[in-house]
Amino acid sequence: TTYYLYLPEKARTAAVRTIPVLVLIHDTRREPVRQIRYFIKSAEEKGFAIIAPEYDDENFNAYPYLYYEGYDFKKEVKERLRSDLRLLDILQQVDSRYLMLNADRFYIYGFSGGGQFVTRFAMIYPERIIKGIGAAAGSYLFPDKNKPFPSGIKRNRYYPKVKIDEFLKLDFAIIVGEFDTDETLDGFKAMENYDFQGKHRRERMVKYYQATKKYAEQNQLEFRLQ
Repeated sequence: TTYYLYLPEKARTAAVRTIPVLVLIHDTRREPVRQIRYFIKSAEEKGFAIIAPEYDDENFNAYPYLYYEGYDFKKEVKERLRSDLRLLDILQQVDSRYLMLNADRFYIYGFSGGGQFVTRFAMIYPERIIKGIGAAAGSYLFPDKNKPFPSGIKRNRYYPKVKIDEFLKLDFAIIVGEFDTDETLDGFKAMENYDFQGKHRRERMVKYYQATKKYAEQNQLEFRLQ
């Protein structure tokens, strides 16, 4: 998997494991370099590195859902093309090559399709996240025990276990534009399986927030989602 790495000037003289990492997950236009440019000024000012994978459409057409959606459902193929595992591989490669980086735990931001990826990834690997933002996501992983991953938390033996209790303790934010109310989700017909989440991004975000807050209250869990 192709990925892009931006190192701040501070990295030239930094001690081992002192440079924090921000992971950026692109939208379905697949323009990670364009996304990196928005964060370069902050990266230099704050002294953090940026890692941005590029999930190609041929192999990772379902990257927002963390799994491979294709005709070949052999176990080894699905595992090789799971977008979450590819990100973990990239982080391991970067961490071993650039000793000044600390990629064990990291910050993460995703927009649109990347927002879907980020919210699901954080619910599966909360121990790896320092803080995260899922922006303008088209769908979410609801705390619904009757729906299997990637739309609910019912265990699906082919996919990762959801750690929702730990996720709710994270400093994590979900954001969407006030006028993001296009019912075609910007020209893409909403998947039928996700219609229950709402007609557009704003409605889905509100319902997701309310559902997770209710889940936390019912189970007496700490709730830090914003």
